[in-house]
Parts: sequence; structure tokens; C-alpha cells
Amino acid sequence: MGETEKKVKLMIQKLDQLWGKIPLGLFKNLRAELQKLEKEAREADANLAVRNLQKEIEKLRQSLSSVSQIPKITILSPQAGTKVKHGEKLEIKWETAGFLGEKLKIILFKHGHYYREIITVQTDTGSYGWTISPNLSPDGDYQIVVWDPATNAVAFSEFFSIIE
Repeated sequence: MGETEKKVKLMIQKLDQLWGKIPLGLFKNLRAELQKLEKEAREADANLAVRNLQKEIEKLRQSLSSVSQIPKITILSPQAGTKVKHGEKLEIKWETAGFLGEKLKIILFKHGHYYREIITVQTDTGSYGWTISPNLSPDGDYQIVVWDPATNAVAFSEFFSIIE
């Protein structure tokens, strides 16, 4: 029972104490009005409860949506078996989902280990054309790693080859 409904009930009790002391028509009219107010207060309290419940549901919905916003990076290219020559561009493509930082680091791995950082890019770029340096030795054991330092989300490409 809400505060307004309690006050109206108290007013009805006080009116009931006036039974026989005021004209019957006035008493009945006042009592009918107070009962109408009591019903409206009860409905208002129910509406308030519904609004509060809706707010709680929205908070829960937002919490659940943040779970679906777990940071994720997926590398689309290079794909397994890609071969690229010195001086050519390797198209590095990725997709992101969830909450990520503003910048991603693109890193070259060789034989499963860190080799060197290629570049730092804006997260929403989605691709980068990297020109293969002649300083890199021909090998079939290279990988691209895309890493978000803000969330530690990371993705590894398939192995690709640098050929002569």
C-alpha cells in the first residue's frame, strides 16, 4: 500500500467518525469521492510499481547486452596458403565485435613467435595493405596477429608464405 492510499484510508476513517454529525447526502458524496480517490491511488501505486519493474527489466537487458558485447576480433585475410612476394601488398582484413579500444596493433609472427610490430591502426579501419619488405626472409611460417591492447582481445591469422 502506497503513501497516498494510506492517507486516503485515514481520511475515510476520519469521515466515518462524522457519521450522523453531518447531513447524510454530504456524507455519502464525500465517502464516494474518497473511495474513488482510494481506487485511483491504488492504481497509481500499481502503475508506479509497473514503471519501476520496467526500469529494472531495462537495466537487466542492458547488462545482458553488455555480455554480448564481449570484444572479439576475427581475421579474414590472409588465409591459409596465401603467398606473397617481396614488394607486393598483403591485404590484412579483420572484423570486430563488442567493445574494443580505439586502436589495434597489427603484429607479424614467425614460427609462432613475435617477430615485429607492423603498425597501429584505428579499430574500425577493418583492413590494412602491408607492403612486404625485402628484408623478410622467404618462409611459409608467417602469421598476422591483430591485438587490442585496451581489452587484450587477439586474433591470429592462418599461416601464409613470403616467397621470392
